[in-house]
Amino acid sequence: MNATEQITALKIRPGAKPGQIILGVDLSETERSSQVLNLLTELGYEPDLRYLELKTGLHVFAVLKDEQHDPNVMISDEYLINEWETLSYQITPSTAVRLWRGYPRLTDT
Repeated sequence: MNATEQITALKIRPGAKPGQIILGVDLSETERSSQVLNLLTELGYEPDLRYLELKTGLHVFAVLKDEQHDPNVMISDEYLINEWETLSYQITPSTAVRLWRGYPRLTDT
């Protein structure tokens, strides 16, 4: 894999695809990103560093969860929201913590 392919492999787009859940922290919005990474590790996460291209520029994003989600399981939704809220209290600013849930597209039957 050449350098361009390596960089492209680290790119993430904002939001989630249908059925996908992404929980992460925009390190570009935190004051001390290395301390935030240490905190995430202490909390048991294994952050996967990616980058986002936004209108405001390039952002470094620590992906904590990237998984498929069963929309019929409500407990999972509550757990994710609680996890997001807990991280939001511990990381400044709280807006750096993102939870993207891709809901399945509605189909006409």
